[in-house]
Amino acid sequence: MKNGKTYSAKSLNNVFAMVLPAGSGQINEILVGEQGDTLSGEIKFDIKPGNLTYIGSFMSPGGFALLIPVLACKNADYSYKAPTIGQRNILKSWADTDRLVLTSSINNRLKELMDNHNAATQIIGLQFGYLPFNSTSLKGNVKTMTPDEVMKEYKEYEFLCR
Repeated sequence: MKNGKTYSAKSLNNVFAMVLPAGSGQINEILVGEQGDTLSGEIKFDIKPGNLTYIGSFMSPGGFALLIPVLACKNADYSYKAPTIGQRNILKSWADTDRLVLTSSINNRLKELMDNHNAATQIIGLQFGYLPFNSTSLKGNVKTMTPDEVMKEYKEYEFLCR
């Protein structure tokens, strides 16, 4: 953490949560495994007592990079998206019980998704001539999406937009 303290946690089905003292913080880096491989952070958040702060999910790269931990960490991306349906259901249950707090970077990405969804609903049914939508991860990686992909993603993560 930016304050110099180190916290550790174990995951439950690849979702982890920590109880931290109330206040503000910033994660500088996340140590993965015992080899000393790290994911860079710079993730700012506010801690609210009784709630779980969601800073995002780390998506491992595919292919060869996944086999070498240091490459996997260097190439990992992070997003508001949960890698599995089970993890998404855990987040949904936390959101449904009003226990989930999202970081500002997640809220910014969700606003982008909502704007894309609003625009995509206006052009559904067109067969050609649309501009692709951009989706940005928390790390800043940009990918393009079709209107159908936008609609599907919005439906899966609509619970975070409430």
